[in-house]
Amino acid sequence: MTKFYDVRMAFIALNNRGKGIALHLQSLFYQSTIYLFSRQINSKANDCRNFSSLKTLIATIFSRYDAICFISSTGIALRTCAPYLVDKLHDPAILVCDENSNFVISLLSGHLGRANEITTVVAKHLQATPVITTATDGKNLFTPDRFAGKFHLQATPTKLLKKINSAINDNQNITYYIDEALPDAKYYHRRLPFARSWNRACSSHLAVLVTEKTFLETNYLQLLPPRLSIGIGCRRNTSVLTIARAICRACRYIHVSPRAIVHLSSTVAKKNEPGLLQFANLAQIELNFFDNMALQKQIIRHKLQTSPFVEKTIGVGNVCEAAALCFGTKLLLPKIKFQKVTVAIVWENFLSSV
Repeated sequence: MTKFYDVRMAFIALNNRGKGIALHLQSLFYQSTIYLFSRQINSKANDCRNFSSLKTLIATIFSRYDAICFISSTGIALRTCAPYLVDKLHDPAILVCDENSNFVISLLSGHLGRANEITTVVAKHLQATPVITTATDGKNLFTPDRFAGKFHLQATPTKLLKKINSAINDNQNITYYIDEALPDAKYYHRRLPFARSWNRACSSHLAVLVTEKTFLETNYLQLLPPRLSIGIGCRRNTSVLTIARAICRACRYIHVSPRAIVHLSSTVAKKNEPGLLQFANLAQIELNFFDNMALQKQIIRHKLQTSPFVEKTIGVGNVCEAAALCFGTKLLLPKIKFQKVTVAIVWENFLSSV
C-alpha cells in the first residue's frame, strides 16, 4: 500500500458518513488530521478535531497543510477555498470525495501540489473513480512539474512551466538535461533515464535542466534539488550502521537522496555520541549540537509536540524536529521512529516563491 510520508493531509467531514471515509483514508498518510463538523458529529478520537464554522476553519488551516480533502460537494470546497487561493506554488492540493465514495476529484494543484497523484491513490483505496482533468495527465504525458512535486525540486523561472506544459500537450519534444556537476547526478539519471548529460551549452529550444545553479537562460526550466537538514535523536551508544540505516530509510520515504543532506543536528547531550560523530565524518556532513534554549525556541515557534519522557531526560521535550528546524522552516518529514533512532527532515532552501 502506498503511504505518503511527506504530505500533511487535512480531511474535512461534514457528517458521520464523511467521518467514516476519512478514518478509512487516514492510513494512507503519515501526517493527517480529521476535522469534523461539530453540529453533526462529536468525536474524541485521535487526530480528530471538531469545528463549528467551515469558513473559519479554512481561514485557519489553509496554509498549514500540503493537502486538504473535502468529503462533500465540489461547490462547498470551491466556495470555501476561493478567497485564499494564490497560485500553483503556494496553494495546497485540494481534493473532493463524494459521500458515497463514487468519485475522488483532483480540484487544485494537480502537479506541484501532487493532487493528481494523491487522487489516484485515494481513489484506488476507496475503489472509486479518480477525476483528473489536467490535459497532460489525460494523455498520460510526463511533465516537469509533476516530477518536481514528487521529488521536492523547485522549478524556476515558474513562467516557463505553463509554456513547457503547453508544448508537451501539443506533442512537442522537450529535452531533459542533468547537470553532471551535481553530487547526485546519478540519482536523478535513475529517475529520469531519458535525460541527457548537460555540457553547459545553452540551447535556443525549450528544455528542462536539473541543476544546483540558477542562471538567466530563458529557455531552460531549472529544477533545483533540495538541501536537507536532518534532526536526529538516538539512544546511548547507537551504532553508526543503525543511524545510517535510519537516515537512508527516512530519505527514501519522502523521495529524496541522502546526498542532499547538508546539516545533521541534535542536542548537546549527544555531542560525544560515537555513532553520530562517525556517521557525520563518513558522510562528510556538518554536525551541529544545540542547547536546550535553542531547541525550545523552535518548539515554541513551530508549536511542536513534546514528549514528557524526553523532557525529563534531557530538559527539553523535542529533539529531532527542533534541531532540524534550526536550519529551515519547511518540515518535510516530522519525527519518525526507527530502531534506537528518531529522525526529522527539513527542506533548508525551500522558497515561498522562485
